[in-house]
Amino acid sequence: MSKIKTNLNLSKRIVSQYELNTSIAIMDNIGDCGFYSVLSDTIYLNKSYNSYDEFLLTLLHEICHALDNKRLGKKFIKKYNQASQVATYYGLNAHDYNKWEIRAEKWAKKEYNSGKL
Repeated sequence: MSKIKTNLNLSKRIVSQYELNTSIAIMDNIGDCGFYSVLSDTIYLNKSYNSYDEFLLTLLHEICHALDNKRLGKKFIKKYNQASQVATYYGLNAHDYNKWEIRAEKWAKKEYNSGKL
């Protein structure tokens, strides 16, 4: 199965549609599909994805984190870390069961299915 290359210009256009000044960085094999850095306000994306859908859903998921950060400011990282601690306390994966991750996944799917892109 051939992979699709991440399009930097398209990524930037989509981010700007959400009125964000968030930077985009494309990297080789970052492990997850992507991640958002609160400290640098940067979305990190893999160089390629298995499908266009995977690319868009990853970008939208990370945009949700950037929007949360814009809305909550310094409180976002604190709330995110608290949610990770709660998941860990209950013996769950700190990332997969973090309420901010679950929320971002739902938001990304909703945006993707809305037909806005």
